[in-house]
Amino acid sequence: MSFVDQFDRADGAVGNAWTGATWAIVSGAVANTPTLGAEMFTNPGAEGVYVAGVAPDWTKAGLDGTWSEESVIVHGGSSAQKFVGNVTAAVGTYPNTVTITNGLWYVFDGWARNDGPGDAELRPSSFRISWSNPRIPANSAWSRYVMLGYATSTGAFSVKLVQVGVIAQTLYADDFSLKLVTFASLFLLREYTGADFCVSAVVNGTVGAAGVVASCDSLVNPQSFVMLYMNGGGRLFFSKFVAGVETVLDTQTLYAITAPFHGGRVDGEILELRKVGTTYQAFYCGKQVGSDRTVADAEIVGNTYVGLMATEGVTFSDFYVRETYGAAAEVPTFADYCTPAYTPGQAIVTLRFDDGNDADYTYVRGELNTRGMAGSFAIVRSLLDQETNKVTLAELLAMQADGHEIACHSYSHVTNPGSEAEFQYESSVAAEDMRRLGFTVWAWVQPGSWSDAPGDDPYYFDNLGALAWPAYAHLLSYFHEFQAYMYTWNGASPQLWTLPRLLAHRYGAGNSVMTALGQTYAAYKALLDTAIANRQAVRWLFHSYYWDVVGAAVNIASSTNAAPIEVTTGAAHGLISGDAVLVAGHLVNTAANGTWGVTVSDGTHFTLDGSTGNGIGGATGTVAEYTQIPTVMFEQVLDYLEARVTAGEAVVMTATDQLFAWPRPLRVSGSDAYASRGIGTDARAGSVAGSDL
Repeated sequence: MSFVDQFDRADGAVGNAWTGATWAIVSGAVANTPTLGAEMFTNPGAEGVYVAGVAPDWTKAGLDGTWSEESVIVHGGSSAQKFVGNVTAAVGTYPNTVTITNGLWYVFDGWARNDGPGDAELRPSSFRISWSNPRIPANSAWSRYVMLGYATSTGAFSVKLVQVGVIAQTLYADDFSLKLVTFASLFLLREYTGADFCVSAVVNGTVGAAGVVASCDSLVNPQSFVMLYMNGGGRLFFSKFVAGVETVLDTQTLYAITAPFHGGRVDGEILELRKVGTTYQAFYCGKQVGSDRTVADAEIVGNTYVGLMATEGVTFSDFYVRETYGAAAEVPTFADYCTPAYTPGQAIVTLRFDDGNDADYTYVRGELNTRGMAGSFAIVRSLLDQETNKVTLAELLAMQADGHEIACHSYSHVTNPGSEAEFQYESSVAAEDMRRLGFTVWAWVQPGSWSDAPGDDPYYFDNLGALAWPAYAHLLSYFHEFQAYMYTWNGASPQLWTLPRLLAHRYGAGNSVMTALGQTYAAYKALLDTAIANRQAVRWLFHSYYWDVVGAAVNIASSTNAAPIEVTTGAAHGLISGDAVLVAGHLVNTAANGTWGVTVSDGTHFTLDGSTGNGIGGATGTVAEYTQIPTVMFEQVLDYLEARVTAGEAVVMTATDQLFAWPRPLRVSGSDAYASRGIGTDARAGSVAGSDL
């Protein structure tokens, strides 16, 4: 039993058996405007007559710096509070201190700007969001911060904007607001009667609190339930609520400055709760938060409502709840998140094109669009609009508008990063730069020039291992999917392979083809046929600077009227089995003309794979090896793939969509059973070890 809601209906009431008076459908997603109380700060907008550079009812945090009224760089009204630091950390400014009440929930909503040169923080005091201070990066733009907090005691409360470290910062604060929130108005709930289940949601928006709820007691006044939520202040909470009182089961820093787990919120983050009996697990983007927790409170056991929680600032594009089956639970596939839709049992094919060559736009785009297929194009950021024979920024944006995926293929394609900072530059910095240019970058592709030999521990990239720094954790913070040349599973840390963004590395032996040179139509056809027969996923990489480039032509001496056709050349042909060749101008046995893969017999003889003769050919025509991918072969591949899609046997997906369609691995008896598990198979047999239900 499952329920999926993508909220892709007309704007207005949520409907579809949901309960949540303050929620609504907005532009194909669901959003909340919870009920808030009166403003608690006396002068939230930092207006009025400043005294010693400080706005009325605002306060200096520390003494080492310069405070002043700003009348040009403002967010709202006519003034903003400005602070220029000196050499002392944790100095800044904040509005007047107010009193909050134990057991109540509050929403902070404010705007801050950091003109650098380093990072700044918002530092709430007293209640929950003080556990992690959200980062304000140097970006010379106003940014909104919406945070949900629970008062753990009655007392004074403030939210300070301060510089980090001892570098002189220039900071601005404006429109700081603190209001009591009606707790029940935060929730959107519906009934689900399955005893054991997985509930998950896709969160969009970079500010605000958001969560998924399970085992809730009431549609209109939730008091007892389990929830996994981001509080908007840089912290993730896995909690149970009993009679309105929260108990934190586990917590995780998301994007505080010093936390490696997350460098900043992005659209499409996944929150997930899983329940089997009285055991609950929480997952953030596939990474388990804390450990398995037993929740056996009478107020929670047997509750039948599930749903969402949010403040302003976030939306949900997908909600998914699915039954699980006891100790050997069936794993959710996220198939309903994919476009086009995925049907269990189909083969999945991803078409990837690396390096951003101009033919991606002038040739490949048209071939894919004609067939209704979306490709994934991995782009090196530094080459955009910098080299000839490369696709341009405008062309890539047009391709993205067509529905193709634009992935990050590093910043400069260097040979191995030499440090953690350089690795970040080649991954997250490059991607963020591409996002600023207008690209929706979900995937990162490791350059092939980076070494990672079979047998290496996939927890690290080669030379980063010496730094004891998990590269995957950084990638996990910025991307939904990343592809690297990793070959082995780290048996000492099997939980690494429960990360959805790593699953694309493990299709099993022989399930993925890298095609730079020498691949043939027959090879692609055989691979797709195998994938269909075994319900597998394949990724085809077309990695070529040019198309239709051939080497020197060799004269043909004769050909046979046979299946396959055997060709004899007048001189040494220099081919090896598996090469792709172009036969042209051959008379009588005209069936030999065209693009073929070859099987070599000796230095002057080879057969054309899959061919059938129509006569005995003489000494006419030539044969030449393709040194780059032949368009004829490429179009043959796409035509065959299109036929299989039309027949319902396969589906073409981008790299990121394929990731969400493919099931998570099921660790049966503590082993990695991923490679042996086909799409759509029933994995309920055996016992499950560890945390992966």
